[in-house]
Amino acid sequence: MKDTLQNRTRDTEELINDVLKKIKPETKVRVLDIITGLSLAECNKIEKQPA
Repeated sequence: MKDTLQNRTRDTEELINDVLKKIKPETKVRVLDIITGLSLAECNKIEKQPA
């Protein structure tokens, strides 16, 4: 079971790497900016909520 999960994780990483290789460098930066931006937005939303 654990081996299957590790294989699946490796497959996913390879898939992501393949997609990133096909994306133009300037687009790749934009995608990473979007992901980072969403993460920061989530953090800010959590911080702003009253305790």
